[in-house]
Amino acid sequence: MHLPSGSTVTATVVLNAANERERLLEDPALRLSEESHLLNIGGMGQVALVAAPAPLHDDDLLHKAEEVARSAQTAVVVGLTEEQESEAADKETLSLPGRQDELVHRVAAAAARTVEVANAATPILMPWLQEVDAVVIAGLPGQEGGNAIAAVLIGERELTGRLVTSYPSADGAAPVWEVLPGAVLRSAERQELVPRRQGQGLGGQGDPFAQVHR
Repeated sequence: MHLPSGSTVTATVVLNAANERERLLEDPALRLSEESHLLNIGGMGQVALVAAPAPLHDDDLLHKAEEVARSAQTAVVVGLTEEQESEAADKETLSLPGRQDELVHRVAAAAARTVEVANAATPILMPWLQEVDAVVIAGLPGQEGGNAIAAVLIGERELTGRLVTSYPSADGAAPVWEVLPGAVLRSAERQELVPRRQGQGLGGQGDPFAQVHR
């Protein structure tokens, strides 16, 4: 078997159960009776060494996504991790983590038509908004989220939802309420910087890949 450099190899060793009853009874120093609970002691174990091919580098994954996009009607799923969605800390940016924005840019440039699916419960920045044909906000879809999104993308279900929050065009461009009592809405003069506002949303029957509604 030939594995690429950097791969990990997996092996499992299973140890048979050990019965300590006879050994303990035969030890005169212990002086155990037949009813001793110590005679029920046994042991077994399993040692596992997990192996898997080395993960692909981000550059390789992005290149592969581009290659697939050139011959497909493409849906790009991006989103936030549980670290970004946590209530334990304030966000420093609304940008997608990692190289997800680059992924959308490159796939949108390569594909004939691109629908971006945002699996995020909070607003994200969309620097690629004018490059994709449609955006589906999945929010918190739950266990059946995958099936629900697929049904929307192939036209089995209509996109009947509306945005429950505003999506700013850049960090600092959102209308933010002050946290102090009696404070007023800040950034009201910059409303034009919010490209998608709460309550917006378009529905459309049929295949979103065939007829895109912005």
